[in-house]
Amino acid sequence: MTSQPVLQMKPISESDEMRKAFEALSSDVMPQSPEILERTAIASLLLDGRLPAEVEIRREIFQAPSMRALFEAMEALNRTDGKYDPSQLAEFLRVHNELDLVGGMAGISDLYQYGIRSELIPSLKKLDDLYQKKKLWRLAQKVIQASLNGVGSREIMEEMRDEMDNIQSS
Repeated sequence: MTSQPVLQMKPISESDEMRKAFEALSSDVMPQSPEILERTAIASLLLDGRLPAEVEIRREIFQAPSMRALFEAMEALNRTDGKYDPSQLAEFLRVHNELDLVGGMAGISDLYQYGIRSELIPSLKKLDDLYQKKKLWRLAQKVIQASLNGVGSREIMEEMRDEMDNIQSS
């Protein structure tokens, strides 16, 4: 008697199925969505007026272009002055033609509704975890696609090891 496989794999398209599956994987993220989590972290950094010395923050964790632009501006100002404020951020972004990307001064001001200082470190940890999960999700997709395209198991395992090493070292 031939047993049926427990899992039936079918190709996953880069569409709603993937997004829904990824959201299910990251359902433990607080608050509800990655976008809000990024805003919370940026707003907390804005309230502090400086980047915390005790935590290394990688810019890759900010996926939204507007949040990454704000973080990069904070990094640059923090290196120069050791601190920053909304006016300095707005001017820095204006000079670098990115002020419209963040919604202008109003976009920067709106961030204050998301900021809670006590949530900075947990938000950053969750963002980093989410970033790592995205990498793992992409690796899983590559493995599935490779297996569906007839790539041998040894080749897939080598690729997985290399990718896992990259994920762990980042």
